Amino acid sequence: MVLYTVGVIGNGFAWSLASLLLSEPFRDRLAIFPLAFAIIRDEFPPERVPTATGIVSAMFGVGAAVGLVVGSWVANNYGGRRRITQ
Repeated sequence: MVLYTVGVIGNGFAWSLASLLLSEPFRDRLAIFPLAFAIIRDEFPPERVPTATGIVSAMFGVGAAVGLVVGSWVANNYGGRRRITQ
């Protein structure tokens, strides 16, 4: 989880293509989905596992969709490039 967190932070604050490429494997290649499902299976009673798995799966999808929209808005309004005002 620590390596995943470092990778996500590194991607969010990447200042160049090289830094983005260096932090990308930590974010994408780690098994976060199976880890989340294993925790659900260990912590929830058997009759609640399908519901909990469905909720977590839906949140991964919603997070990805919202992340694209909010991330593009933040990059457009507060990105590294300065706006030219006339």
